[in-house]
Amino acid sequence: MALQIAYFCPHEQRHRRVSQPCATHGHATRPCVPWATGSWSNDWLQPAGVSREAKDKVLVSWSKESNRISTEPISIEGNVTPPTSIDSENSRVGASSQANVTTGKRKATPQSHKGESIGMVIEKCLLNWGIDKLFTVTVDNASSNDVVIGYLRKKFNPRGGLFQNGKYLHMRCMAHIVNLIVVEGLKEMNKSIERVRGAVRYVRQSPARLQKFKECVVVEKIECKKMLCLDVCTRWNSTYLMLDTAQNFERAFERFEEQNTNFRAELERGEGWPSVDDWTNVKDLRDFLEHFYEVTLRISGTSYVPSNNFFDELSEIDILLRNAQLNSNVDFNVMAIKMKEKYDKYWGDIDKMNLLMFVAYVLDRRQKLKYLEFALSKMSSSEKASEIM
Repeated sequence: MALQIAYFCPHEQRHRRVSQPCATHGHATRPCVPWATGSWSNDWLQPAGVSREAKDKVLVSWSKESNRISTEPISIEGNVTPPTSIDSENSRVGASSQANVTTGKRKATPQSHKGESIGMVIEKCLLNWGIDKLFTVTVDNASSNDVVIGYLRKKFNPRGGLFQNGKYLHMRCMAHIVNLIVVEGLKEMNKSIERVRGAVRYVRQSPARLQKFKECVVVEKIECKKMLCLDVCTRWNSTYLMLDTAQNFERAFERFEEQNTNFRAELERGEGWPSVDDWTNVKDLRDFLEHFYEVTLRISGTSYVPSNNFFDELSEIDILLRNAQLNSNVDFNVMAIKMKEKYDKYWGDIDKMNLLMFVAYVLDRRQKLKYLEFALSKMSSSEKASEIM
């Protein structure tokens, strides 16, 4: 039964358990157990270096394939200023779009943050592992990354190592764009967030306050096993988690304020006391951000193939933002408009999108060309959709 269900539901958990040893696209005949990022680091990137035997094993395995590699350079920031290290997280992508057969990381250290320096490090890193065929390179939208892509095109294309002469080499990082969209929207709801953040910070500042707050939770009979967590202001996903927890304890905050006369006074000296409207905004915002939080988790997966879902996620965000603009809450409405403007900056023009995203979507046997055309017509226009098809 699990096998039957898994066949029809490729992203159901039982499917992942059943199909993990096999490729999920095309013919499931080749073992392709993906290596987790931590496992690769532990096995291959020990301080003493990679053993010759282990490296030869990987090189021999890869030399037998005609597959291309999709790579995502990841900058690792430490406590020390440059040079920093770059991890290149690679997924094997076959000519027939078989994706994510193997996943690994290669580490190198650029001498500066200039695009060409980063490109040289990535090139050296890939060639060191016998990788001379690239499919896509996923990078953030920093201007220096345009230089990186240009450098890799210049070096790999003459060797015949790029698909379509590198026309589709540059894949924008979807998680990074989602981050930019959400951060833009949170600016419009900042007051409500700041007030709730102030309340959470006050309670968590001492064990005595936190214990008193827990007693208030018990008195109010709030059945929530989570406890207050303070966010990192620059990371919206942590803000979502803070709001997700805090909105359960509105009554507990009110009781805590009744028992602690300094609570409201302390908050009033800052951004203010969270009003009923603030809590309403926070609850609506929490429900709204949940979609983006889950999208980010899905597209960032490393133990399964996410590329065939990118277009689905992208169109879902488009629909979500369009509907949010019709919200009766003025603040929420303005936030949605700002987020849609940021969305359109990156995904509003189909011509600026990497067409391989559509190809990966269509190669998923669950999807249909007709639906792709329909979705594109809703995102842009029927004429543009027909032109793409």
